[in-house]
Amino acid sequence: MNSCPTCSPGGGGASSARPCAGLCANALKGCVAHHVKAQEDAWEGFVGELLLLLLLLLLLLLLLLLLLLLFLLFLLFLLFLLFVFLFLFLLLLLTVVLVLVNCCWWW
Repeated sequence: MNSCPTCSPGGGGASSARPCAGLCANALKGCVAHHVKAQEDAWEGFVGELLLLLLLLLLLLLLLLLLLLLFLLFLLFLLFLLFVFLFLFLLLLLTVVLVLVNCCWWW
Protein backbone atom coordinates (compact mmCIF):
# COMPACT_ATOMS: atom_id res chain seq x y z
CA MET A 1 0.00 0.00 0.00
CA ASN A 2 2.84 2.37 -0.75
CA SER A 3 0.75 4.20 -3.34
CA CYS A 4 -1.92 5.01 -0.78
CA PRO A 5 -1.52 8.69 0.17
CA THR A 6 -2.56 7.94 3.73
CA CYS A 7 0.18 5.34 4.24
CA SER A 8 2.95 6.91 2.18
CA PRO A 9 5.63 8.88 4.01
CA GLY A 10 4.89 12.55 4.19
CA GLY A 11 1.29 12.17 3.07
CA GLY A 12 -1.93 11.76 4.88
CA GLY A 13 -2.82 15.20 5.96
CA ALA A 14 -2.37 16.63 9.43
CA SER A 15 -2.10 13.36 11.34
CA SER A 16 0.91 11.06 11.07
CA ALA A 17 -1.11 8.11 12.39
CA ARG A 18 -1.67 5.31 9.93
CA PRO A 19 -5.05 3.63 9.48
CA CYS A 20 -5.65 0.19 10.92
CA ALA A 21 -4.57 -2.89 8.99
CA GLY A 22 -8.19 -3.90 8.43
CA LEU A 23 -8.85 -0.72 6.43
CA CYS A 24 -5.81 -1.38 4.25
CA ALA A 25 -6.82 -5.02 3.76
CA ASN A 26 -10.35 -4.02 2.76
CA ALA A 27 -9.03 -1.41 0.34
CA LEU A 28 -6.66 -3.97 -1.15
CA LYS A 29 -9.50 -6.48 -1.53
CA GLY A 30 -11.51 -3.84 -3.36
CA CYS A 31 -8.61 -3.10 -5.71
CA VAL A 32 -7.92 -6.69 -6.65
CA ALA A 33 -11.48 -8.05 -6.59
CA HIS A 34 -11.88 -7.61 -10.35
CA HIS A 35 -8.62 -9.46 -11.04
CA VAL A 36 -9.50 -12.27 -8.64
CA LYS A 37 -12.92 -12.65 -10.28
CA ALA A 38 -11.30 -12.83 -13.72
CA GLN A 39 -8.87 -15.49 -12.47
CA GLU A 40 -11.70 -17.49 -10.91
CA ASP A 41 -13.68 -17.36 -14.17
CA ALA A 42 -10.66 -18.51 -16.16
CA TRP A 43 -9.97 -21.29 -13.67
CA GLU A 44 -13.60 -22.45 -13.72
CA GLY A 45 -13.50 -22.47 -17.52
CA PHE A 46 -10.31 -24.53 -17.48
CA VAL A 47 -11.77 -27.04 -15.02
CA GLY A 48 -14.97 -27.25 -17.07
CA GLU A 49 -13.02 -27.94 -20.27
CA LEU A 50 -10.89 -30.50 -18.45
CA LEU A 51 -14.00 -32.31 -17.22
CA LEU A 52 -15.42 -32.26 -20.74
CA LEU A 53 -12.18 -33.75 -22.07
CA LEU A 54 -12.31 -36.45 -19.40
CA LEU A 55 -15.91 -37.25 -20.34
CA LEU A 56 -14.96 -37.50 -24.01
CA LEU A 57 -12.07 -39.81 -23.18
CA LEU A 58 -14.37 -42.03 -21.14
CA LEU A 59 -16.85 -42.15 -24.02
CA LEU A 60 -14.03 -43.07 -26.40
CA LEU A 61 -12.94 -45.85 -24.05
CA LEU A 62 -16.51 -47.11 -23.86
CA LEU A 63 -16.73 -47.08 -27.65
CA LEU A 64 -13.47 -49.03 -27.94
CA LEU A 65 -14.71 -51.60 -25.45
CA LEU A 66 -17.93 -51.95 -27.43
CA LEU A 67 -15.96 -52.46 -30.64
CA LEU A 68 -13.83 -55.08 -28.92
CA LEU A 69 -16.95 -56.88 -27.73
CA LEU A 70 -18.40 -56.84 -31.24
CA PHE A 71 -15.15 -58.18 -32.64
CA LEU A 72 -15.13 -61.01 -30.10
CA LEU A 73 -18.73 -61.84 -30.93
CA PHE A 74 -17.82 -61.91 -34.62
CA LEU A 75 -14.95 -64.30 -33.90
CA LEU A 76 -17.27 -66.50 -31.85
CA PHE A 77 -19.75 -66.56 -34.74
CA LEU A 78 -16.97 -67.55 -37.16
CA LEU A 79 -15.91 -70.33 -34.83
CA PHE A 80 -19.51 -71.54 -34.67
CA LEU A 81 -19.71 -71.54 -38.48
CA LEU A 82 -16.46 -73.47 -38.67
CA PHE A 83 -17.86 -76.17 -36.36
CA VAL A 84 -21.09 -76.33 -38.33
CA PHE A 85 -19.23 -76.75 -41.61
CA LEU A 86 -16.94 -79.33 -40.06
CA PHE A 87 -19.94 -81.25 -38.77
CA LEU A 88 -21.64 -81.12 -42.18
CA PHE A 89 -18.43 -82.23 -43.89
CA LEU A 90 -18.08 -85.18 -41.54
CA LEU A 91 -21.72 -86.05 -42.07
CA LEU A 92 -21.25 -85.94 -45.82
CA LEU A 93 -18.09 -88.04 -45.56
CA LEU A 94 -19.90 -90.58 -43.41
CA THR A 95 -22.73 -90.70 -45.94
CA VAL A 96 -20.30 -91.27 -48.78
CA VAL A 97 -18.56 -94.02 -46.86
CA LEU A 98 -21.86 -95.71 -46.06
CA VAL A 99 -22.95 -95.48 -49.69
CA LEU A 100 -19.66 -96.98 -50.83
CA VAL A 101 -19.88 -99.75 -48.25
CA ASN A 102 -23.43 -100.55 -49.36
CA CYS A 103 -22.39 -100.54 -53.01
CA CYS A 104 -19.47 -102.81 -52.36
CA TRP A 105 -21.50 -105.05 -50.11
CA TRP A 106 -23.72 -106.05 -52.97
CA TRP A 107 -20.81 -107.13 -55.12
